[in-house]
Amino acid sequence: MWSKIQRYWDKLWEILVIALLFGILALAFVQVIFRYVLGSPLTWSEAICCFMYVWMVFVGSAVVMLGEGHLALTFFLDRMPHKIQRSMRVTANLLALFILVLIFLKEGIYLTKLTSGQISATVRITLNWVYVAIPVGGVLMGVNIVRKTVKLLIGRE
Repeated sequence: MWSKIQRYWDKLWEILVIALLFGILALAFVQVIFRYVLGSPLTWSEAICCFMYVWMVFVGSAVVMLGEGHLALTFFLDRMPHKIQRSMRVTANLLALFILVLIFLKEGIYLTKLTSGQISATVRITLNWVYVAIPVGGVLMGVNIVRKTVKLLIGRE
């Protein structure tokens, strides 16, 4: 049951990243049509594309982390005994979790609070809706690191 919930949870975030990508592509296409065909560019489309891109990057990083898609140099690690490999991976995961908490959560929450009074000139929304993507992505990456570390420790990975 728990693995089924995890699969749905993971799929939800994957779908969000795909939807953001297609949203950016569609909005950029509409902007080109309005600018060059209709001669009346949209004033808000570029800002919305940028905001969607920020969310796509941070949520997408968490999705990629789950599938171990981030760049990793494992040349020496792959040549070590299995027990050392496992302990090195757990250590790397704990270090990554520490960095996520320190940078993404602490600084992301600080930036979100800092920008709560700033309003986007073109879209008229507060910028904290954009910057909250940093701690949200950090939490998602942290959850995925903890899941991977637990799998390593119980021997399922």
